[in-house]
Amino acid sequence: VAGVIVTTLLDVGKPSVFVQAARWRWLGAVSLAGFRLIPWLTDRMALPLRLAAPMNKMSSDEDMSHYFARDPLLGGMRIPSRFFRTMHSLKLTAIKTGCPLLLAHPGADAWTPTDLSRSTYELVQGSKQFRELTNGSHLPLESPAKQELYNEISLFLAAVIDGCD
Repeated sequence: VAGVIVTTLLDVGKPSVFVQAARWRWLGAVSLAGFRLIPWLTDRMALPLRLAAPMNKMSSDEDMSHYFARDPLLGGMRIPSRFFRTMHSLKLTAIKTGCPLLLAHPGADAWTPTDLSRSTYELVQGSKQFRELTNGSHLPLESPAKQELYNEISLFLAAVIDGCD
């Protein structure tokens, strides 16, 4: 891997981030309690992603959000609760990528606000760049976020390619 490009970085090992990233805050809080008190039961459960995550906040385009919620490989995919429990059990103190990282975070992301990604970004050790896109929902298709994302990716890839020579 010569470089990593992300639009969101979440440390779901932090209870507050886990709860905020859930579709409903109460579901995040109940899930955390279940992970702690009855993992043998919660691990057996699986929810469609559209029930666990706020797919309606994926895009400012309602048709696009509806598509994501209903697609069998996205919102319709059943995710085992054990997956969420094991993600939550990871406690990050530092992230070592071993290659350059670009975080191009959408500025109007209603699902994962910039401050959530920024706090995780601060844990990254090594070469990294942060760019907050103007406007842009979780899936930044809006203008000017979409063009800014393309530009940032182009610049990043050019720098990575130059570094590989």
